[in-house]
Parts: sequence; C-alpha cells; structure tokens
Amino acid sequence: MNNIQDWCISRQIWWGHRLPVYYCKKCQEAGKSEVQNSKSETGPKPQTPNLKQEYGVIVSKAKPDKCPVCGSGEVYQEEDVLDTWFSSWLWPFATLYWPGENEDLEYFYPTDILVTASEILFFWVARMIMAGLEFTGKIPFHTVLIHGTVRDEKGIKMSKSLGNIIDPLEVIDKFGADALRFSLMMLASTGSDVYLSDEKFLVGRNFANKIWNASRFIMSKVDALGLKIEDLNIDELDGVDCWVIDKLNNTIREVTDYLDNYRINDAVKKTYEFFWHIFCDWYIEIIKNDFTQNKAKILLLCLISSLKLIHPVMPFITEEIFQMLNEKFLLLKDGSIVKSKWPDKIDTSCSQDDAKNIESLVDLVKGIRNLKVDLGIAPLKKIKALIRVDDNKNVILGRNIGWVARLSNLERVEFKNTLSRVLFKNDYLGLDFVFDGFDAESYVSSLKNKIGKLEAFLDKSSRKLKNESFLSKAPRETIDKEKEKHESGLAAVSRLKKLKDALSG
Repeated sequence: MNNIQDWCISRQIWWGHRLPVYYCKKCQEAGKSEVQNSKSETGPKPQTPNLKQEYGVIVSKAKPDKCPVCGSGEVYQEEDVLDTWFSSWLWPFATLYWPGENEDLEYFYPTDILVTASEILFFWVARMIMAGLEFTGKIPFHTVLIHGTVRDEKGIKMSKSLGNIIDPLEVIDKFGADALRFSLMMLASTGSDVYLSDEKFLVGRNFANKIWNASRFIMSKVDALGLKIEDLNIDELDGVDCWVIDKLNNTIREVTDYLDNYRINDAVKKTYEFFWHIFCDWYIEIIKNDFTQNKAKILLLCLISSLKLIHPVMPFITEEIFQMLNEKFLLLKDGSIVKSKWPDKIDTSCSQDDAKNIESLVDLVKGIRNLKVDLGIAPLKKIKALIRVDDNKNVILGRNIGWVARLSNLERVEFKNTLSRVLFKNDYLGLDFVFDGFDAESYVSSLKNKIGKLEAFLDKSSRKLKNESFLSKAPRETIDKEKEKHESGLAAVSRLKKLKDALSG
C-alpha cells in the first residue's frame, strides 16, 4: 500500500453511479465571457481553462436547487459515471448495511481472507483497503490469497466473448459437482494458471468413484462376515496396522498444516495420495485375506478420517457416505459430517520401527514388480524368489510373507543367509529370482537397449528443460509433467544400470 497514485475515476458508459458533480450554466457563461475578454487584451495569452473544471462546478450528494455562487436555478449533473471499482471498493462493509452499526457489521467486518486474481490487485483489493481505512478505520481483511487465471487447453484466457469457456453446470451434469471442485483444486497450484479441458475433470470423477467403491467394499465385507462393529476401540495392532495409522497421522498433520496456510492444492494432493495409493492400493489389498473385526475397525477409522479431510473439497459424496456409515454402525454422533470434529492424530502403542519395517516390505513388493517389468517378465507370471534378510528382520518378514508373495505373484520364497547375485536390495534385505529359462546374457542385452533409449530421452528432456522459450511459454502443468518424466527417467536409468551390473556379474 505504498506509492498510491491518483487515477481517473470517470467513465463514459451507460451504466454506473453518476458522479455527484453539478454545473451552473450561468457561471459557465460568465466564465466563457471572462475567457473571451482575456483573449482580446494585449500581452501574454493565458492558457485556456477547462470551463467545467474552473467555472460553476458544484460537488453535492443531492442535486442543488440553485447555484450557491450566483443563485441561478439552471443547474445540471455531470453525465459521466464513476468507474466500476469505485463502487466495488465499498463491498466489504456496504453489503453489511453500512453506514450505521448493526450485528452483521460488527461480527463479519473485518473478515479474514480475500480470494482473488492478481490482475485486479490495484483495481479492487488496494481500493477496498483504502476505503475500509477511510470509512471504518479498519482494513477489511488480513490475508489475500491470489489464485491463477483459468485458461483453455491452448493457454488462452477463458472469455465469453471468445467462446472458449467451459460451462460449470455442464461439467456438473457430466461429472458431478464434487468432481468439478476436486479437479480444479488438484490443478490449481498456488498462484499458477489453470489450463482446463473436459478431460481434466476425469481425475475428480475417478476419485469420487474410488471413494464410493472403497466405502461400499468395506461395508459389504463387514456384512458378509457378520461382524458387529459397536465401537472403534482397537484391541491390538500388527505391523501393517501401525504402518497405515502412521501414514494417516502424517496425512492429517500435513493436510491440516496446508489448509492453515492456504495451500489447498497441496492439501488435496496429500489426501488423494493417502486415500488412493496408501489406503486403497496397499492396506485394503494387504488385509483382504485377513479381514478381522479389528481390521474392520481400522478400515473404518481410516475411512472416516479420510472423508473428513476430503469433505471441504468434495462435500456431497462425503456427506452421503458419512450418513450411510452412521445409519449402518451408529458410531457417529455428530449427525452430519459438516458438524463433526476435524480428525486428530490416532494414538497407538506402535513404534516408528513398526512402520519402517512394513515400509521396507512394501518397497520390496514394488521392487519385484519393477524387476518383472525391467526384465520383460509378465506381471502375473509366478516365479521363485531367494531373499536374504537381516537376522533381526527374519521374524517380521516371516509374519508378512503371505501378502508379500501374493501381491508380488511369487510362486515360492526361500530365505538365504547369502546370495550370489542381488537383483534388488534395500536397507533390510536383498532378493534374487530363480526360474526356468533364465538367460542372463539376453536380459543384459535387453537392458542395454532400454538404457540407451532412456538416455536419449533424458538428453532431449534435459535440453527442453533448459530452453528458456519453453520455460517461459509452456503452461506450468506441462513444465511440471516434463520435470516428472525427467526425474522418473533418471530413476529408471539408475535402476536398470544396477540390474545390468548385477546380471553381468
């Protein structure tokens, strides 16, 4: 709010607040005569004045009956109107029945945060602050959250006149209101422009389907097994339970922090990551063959907490599922999710080692899946695995080997004290494959070919990411995707080189 300059407040348009300025015709005529007389005199010629500015000008809230200078009744109003922003700057308090004290004005003014775009910071935001200080003595808000501009997929700003807008009502009819809101928040990085097309709303629709299907699966599984869930008190936790609760607690903490700091995009991405890629892809898949009453309670705890985290962005589906859970289990006393308490950290007796141990096994499953892809082995092909594990981790792997083998499609697992060849390793264990027709030489040749193609891509990608024209003109989303592909390519080359070296040895 420094270096504020005067600006032109008049506009020549049909609609607007008329300027509270009036002119006296008689005074203007007198001024005109004075100007003409001055021109007929000898000597330096004075600058011709603006008759409206210097003669017969009256500023008044109401139209005066007569000129206060000459008493003439020939008074007329200025035809220009105030610019749009001149009246808009009154919005924070004028909407609350200002002037005059009242409960709404006292309660809601000043407010907390204004969400707006960068192109109207001076036109609107600065002027609201100036008006607030002038007429109320208070600034209207303490925080301004600036969002990006909505553009079409070609990068052109959406505009009715250009005909490139996407009608939100049509999106709602096609994908749903929750999908619309979620997709926009997933795309809207803080301050960055949003590039929209119909396809961009699929992420929200797919996520809504995932939430619905996971919720229905949990409820139907409880019914099928005849489990009676009367509370969410957990009697005991195994390592997998500790792992998912640790992930949930981290998600609650980070999402809460993101929202407190207006990082809505980060909060949405974090919630999405937990629900889809931790809760659904891993925990539900791991316990499918071990669905006990205790596991059902943990599933419901994670589901209810996730629904609350998602609710600010997807209010309809989360409320619907919340009501279904409430009707089925009678566990939720709030009546509505919007009235429920924000999720808290779930206290357990678990140690950090419990979560780390399971994380290493999840990492193992991912490693086996990657190995199959890298070696060109069909994902569903069952093969034998040799695993060397640290002595203090033998028991942990033994307890969890069932789901590790199932999710990795391993035919058999043998534990070894040493391995002659290590195709995969992490901080806890090493692994080798054994199956008929394993020709190391042909695999090494195939890996060299893959590495060559990836390195060619990385060279092209690196030059692209150093290109100033690309970085300045491409949409932020396109640049981010290119960076992700580049980082993924680097990781893949590193992994493939280690695998090639292991097979060559």
